[in-house]
Amino acid sequence: MMKITDPGLLDPWMVPHLETLNAIGGVETLQSCSGHEFGEWRAASGETGEVDGVLWFRATRLFRDSRLELLSAVRGVDAVAKLYGREDFPVVEVLFRRVERDRVLRILTGLLRFWALVDQQVAPPP
Repeated sequence: MMKITDPGLLDPWMVPHLETLNAIGGVETLQSCSGHEFGEWRAASGETGEVDGVLWFRATRLFRDSRLELLSAVRGVDAVAKLYGREDFPVVEVLFRRVERDRVLRILTGLLRFWALVDQQVAPPP
């Protein structure tokens, strides 16, 4: 597992999830928020309002539109979008409900690991 040595302004709750995601070949997390309850202070912004979670990651070759549709069907995921999709390294945004964050991130991690294994086993078309 890839350890984050300087978590800086990262939500402490997100650090183990980000380390796990970053350990998957072809995945690099870029931005995240674990979601916060009303009144919970956030170090990055100093705000205290209620907010749901967000995760941005770059997924080299792992994301096709059909995979985005599958991820968007997971209970607790509010939206999935491919940002900067014209490049070879699409950036994916996942918006999720704070109350479902454990479940959503476990499923996301499992799907990315699975897709990475599938893509290693399947030769690209000629």
